[in-house]
Amino acid sequence: MINNIAQQFKNLDRIKIYEIEVMDKRTEEIEYFILNISIKGNKFIATHEPTTFAEEESNKIAYTEIEIDEAFTLDEHLQNLYSECIDKILQSDFFTLID
Repeated sequence: MINNIAQQFKNLDRIKIYEIEVMDKRTEEIEYFILNISIKGNKFIATHEPTTFAEEESNKIAYTEIEIDEAFTLDEHLQNLYSECIDKILQSDFFTLID
């Protein structure tokens, strides 16, 4: 099933990113947070290129992963990964979500 989910993901004809509107807490500027989605081994991974050294060192947002579980569909995995990314943004020292 993991291979089936990975193949479904590979066959998606969409750009594999999450684009989330956030506000930079340091500057109060509105930004679009881009997270690239990929599969490595048996995990979905969302990564964001840090824009500052402090952000890179925090590791709260830059890297999020979930394990592929054959009990769930591709859509459920992507929703779960998105929720994990949102949680990390909410815990961030650098960004907050735009309501």
